[in-house]
Amino acid sequence: MALDSAPAEPLQDVDQLSGPRPAGLAGWLRRADFLEVLVIIAVFVVIVLLTPGFFSVGNIRAILESASVTGVVAVTATLVTLSGNFFSLSTQQSCIFSAVLFAAMIGHGWAVPIALIVVLAAVTLCGVVQGVVVAAGLNPIITTLAAGSIILGGVAGVTQNASVSMGSRSVAWLGIDQFHGVPVAVIVFFVVTAAVWWVAEKTTLGRRTLLSGANRATAEISGISIATVTIWAFAIAGFGAAVAGILTASEIGYANTTFFGTATFDVIAAILVGGTAIQGGYGSPLRSAYGAVFISVINNAMLAHQFSGGEQQALEGALVLAVIIFLQSPVFRGRR
Repeated sequence: MALDSAPAEPLQDVDQLSGPRPAGLAGWLRRADFLEVLVIIAVFVVIVLLTPGFFSVGNIRAILESASVTGVVAVTATLVTLSGNFFSLSTQQSCIFSAVLFAAMIGHGWAVPIALIVVLAAVTLCGVVQGVVVAAGLNPIITTLAAGSIILGGVAGVTQNASVSMGSRSVAWLGIDQFHGVPVAVIVFFVVTAAVWWVAEKTTLGRRTLLSGANRATAEISGISIATVTIWAFAIAGFGAAVAGILTASEIGYANTTFFGTATFDVIAAILVGGTAIQGGYGSPLRSAYGAVFISVINNAMLAHQFSGGEQQALEGALVLAVIIFLQSPVFRGRR
């Protein structure tokens, strides 16, 4: 029988295509490129040496708390990149929608658990809709850019760009309260990171996501539904944006359309600084988590040295760009 006439047999175990995957921390260290780790460590050491009191408990807590919101979104959005769909450019708008909706519901007397469920479901649904459109064949960049405009336009139209207050009710325990000295936002960051890492590394969905980004043709031949992978990736990214909006609104006590001004840039930077490949198929939510912490460390150091807002943005952009260019360069990627 000719080879091209043989029926394709879907693989039951995606690992047959993606190869052996070392388990645990040791496996992650074996997969990480030495140069990538060296670059991050070198920048970190320079910052530590130039910033007195960097390792104080209060400063470390501030760094992690600052990284939490960006980290939650970056970790959940990593699956979009891993699946070969580049990035979501509706991150900022989805976070704003979440924050405004949660603040409005709390301000109108909704019970906190109900408000949480509704907001998480609504913003996740926005992610699902974008995933469906992308799965239908539309470009993910154009789709999410358009979705962001629709979401922000809708929120701005309803609120008239005014701040939405929670009134006299306080849900600060979701944002700034601490549990045994650890801010709740940081705990949420760690929990979300662990959960998404488990999905990416230990489940069939995660392995299919990686394979879809690494080799879409092979994934389709093996019987993997690219549409299902895409929809799930965008749904999880939407969930992360919902969590970020809730945390921010809870901490501040109100929400408006000016929130999350640099969220999209920060999230993309965290994903790429963490070493996840732009084209997909290589990376990890855990990498995006330490990418978010790395960016927070840079911002923290600039604040300690009293840089102006413009100087902070310029230097952060330059450092992040330099790291991304290095980590995503063909020469470096060829070492993987």
